[in-house]
Amino acid sequence: MIRPEPSAAYAKIVVIEFSGQYREGAAGASDSRFMMAIAEAAWTTTSPMAGLLDLRGLAYSWGDNISWIENFSPFGNYPTAVIVGDRNKEALLSLYGVESINQLENFFDEFEPAWQYLEDKIELIGKKDK
Repeated sequence: MIRPEPSAAYAKIVVIEFSGQYREGAAGASDSRFMMAIAEAAWTTTSPMAGLLDLRGLAYSWGDNISWIENFSPFGNYPTAVIVGDRNKEALLSLYGVESINQLENFFDEFEPAWQYLEDKIELIGKKDK
């Protein structure tokens, strides 16, 4: 896979939003593949420093194929954050085996804390590079 070099036109944080119904169980595999392809296309075309996955509009009740969202950067160890909503939160907590969204470092209930988390991660990366 070829990753384009960042340029003056790159996005600092790419925001990818999904809504609709994620099908249950194995039927959700094609939904997951579609979502991964969209995420990869977004990363490839924007060359961001981080990514934010907004799932507040996605209805999800169960299925393991969506577990890739925890680190959805297709190009390695880039900071990512996930925003969950009322239509998927309980099922995602169950998928990751936790009782609270706060137990997952990069999962959030709202946009602003997720964005700030990524801003902080980008700042740390910048300090390491100096």
